[in-house]
Amino acid sequence: MVNRPYKHGTFKINLFPGIHIPYGLGNKRKGHSKYRVQQERSFYKLYSRLSIWGCFPVPDIWPCDAKEAGARIVGTGRSDFDNQINNSLGFPGIFRGTLDVRASTITDEMCIAAAQALADLGAKEANERKVIPTMDQWELYPAEATAVGMKAIEQGIAKKQWEEKELYKHAEDIIRRARGSSEILYEKGFIPKAPI
Repeated sequence: MVNRPYKHGTFKINLFPGIHIPYGLGNKRKGHSKYRVQQERSFYKLYSRLSIWGCFPVPDIWPCDAKEAGARIVGTGRSDFDNQINNSLGFPGIFRGTLDVRASTITDEMCIAAAQALADLGAKEANERKVIPTMDQWELYPAEATAVGMKAIEQGIAKKQWEEKELYKHAEDIIRRARGSSEILYEKGFIPKAPI
């Protein structure tokens, strides 16, 4: 949902016609109100009762408020709420696939292929509290890398050709090795733990 004319008011049909899933990526800028999306039951009745507010660290509307107003599924950019929508679910796999096939660019179609791989994995165990995989489900990344690489090959922008199974195994090995190295560095104290 893009509010380019910066309309103000309530979420009625005439304000955002044709919206099926509201997705907000607002930010808190000086002069903006703390909550730019107010609780409005009619909003959630009109728009499928699914809403995603990817703002971080303060969502445009708190999940508890959205649910109280009638939303059935709510996602934010935060890991302390259900359904975290985070760019780190996409970019490692997108870059891995691009690099592995030595693609000359990253196309929209490659990103859509990554999104489809993300959706396919998420659909295996989806529920209202988890509609998308988490960053801990590392099998997501080789799946995305493979989808991205194969799309680049299909589009003729890859300098290196792979069979799909070989590309998956290659990406999986690299990602497994990198994760293992990181875990050892954490355990040995070379990478300090984040303060709580």
